[in-house]
Amino acid sequence: MSVHRSIPALVSSLFLAATAAPCSAAERVVFSGNELDHVASSPDLVAALDTTTFTTPPSSLSISFVDSFQHFLFRTKSDKEMVVPASIDWEKETLAFDYMTTSVTALLRIRVFFLAGGDRLAVDLDYNAPARGLPLVADGKWHTMVLKGISWTPRYHSAVADGFLNPDSPYIMRLSLQNFVSSGVLNVDNFRIVPKPAGQAGAAR
Repeated sequence: MSVHRSIPALVSSLFLAATAAPCSAAERVVFSGNELDHVASSPDLVAALDTTTFTTPPSSLSISFVDSFQHFLFRTKSDKEMVVPASIDWEKETLAFDYMTTSVTALLRIRVFFLAGGDRLAVDLDYNAPARGLPLVADGKWHTMVLKGISWTPRYHSAVADGFLNPDSPYIMRLSLQNFVSSGVLNVDNFRIVPKPAGQAGAAR
C-alpha cells in the first residue's frame, strides 16, 4: 500500500501529552463520547460506545483497528455539542482529547472539519506522520493529547466568503482518526476546544 507522508521536524511540535483531566469552564466539548453518529470507516473496523471506561461518563468511543492505515470518521448526535466557528480563536485556543490504549502505538492522521455547502471544510489538523507515526502512550491508562499548530484552511475562508458556511451558526464537528502501523483497540473521549497552554498563543493563521 502506497501512502504519501512528509516528516515534520519534531513530533513534539505537534502534541503535548499529559494525564486526563476534567473540562474547565472555558472549554467547549465537541464530542463527549456519549452519543455517536458513525459517518464512515475502513472495512472490518469496529467502533462502538464503551461504558466500561471513560473520562466523561457514561461512555467513551472504542475503536478496534484490525490493520494499518485504517480510518474512522464520526461525530456527535447531540445539539449540545455543536460549535459556532466564529467563536473559536485558534490564536488562543486549540483542540484536546483523552485517549487510552494498550496496543495502538501511533496515529497517522487526525482531522477535524465541518460539512457545509456539500463539501468538507477542514481545520488544519491533517498532519502527515513522521516515520513512526504520531506516538500514543500504550500503557492502558487515560492520557490527554493537546494539539498544536491549528488554523482554518483557505477552503474554510473561501466557504465563508462564498456564503456556503455561516461562521455565526452552530455546526457539528466531524472527527477522523487514522491509525499508523499498529492494530488494536483505541478508546477516545472528551474532544474539546481548550485554551492554549502558556507559550503557544499566536500561532494560528
